[in-house]
Amino acid sequence: MTFAGGPEYAVVKAAEVGANSFSFFLKSKPVVAPYTPESIEVFKQAMKEFKYSSSDVLPHGYNQINLGSPYQYASSTKFISLPHSPSFSISSQREQAYSVFLDDLRRCEQLELSLYNFQ
Repeated sequence: MTFAGGPEYAVVKAAEVGANSFSFFLKSKPVVAPYTPESIEVFKQAMKEFKYSSSDVLPHGYNQINLGSPYQYASSTKFISLPHSPSFSISSQREQAYSVFLDDLRRCEQLELSLYNFQ
């Protein structure tokens, strides 16, 4: 489901189409603003109102992160391979990938979701 405006919109849109379960991307870029406390609360209330449980929701992590490859360089829009770059550092690139991954997991925790999908 799309949720332009906040994750709470994914719940409402799923309910509008009569979905038994739904999925959505936690964020569209590797770095986006944190969810607001209001957005988190509205998400939780919508989950209760429309009788969705945590197991009914499969949030997707950022789809261009690759935790298994040390040769990933994050740009603002995509990950590209740059093993010969003068500033290339396997350590810093791994740290950046894990930072994005951990941010996704924190978002799941904030929304009280128990599932997480990443490619």
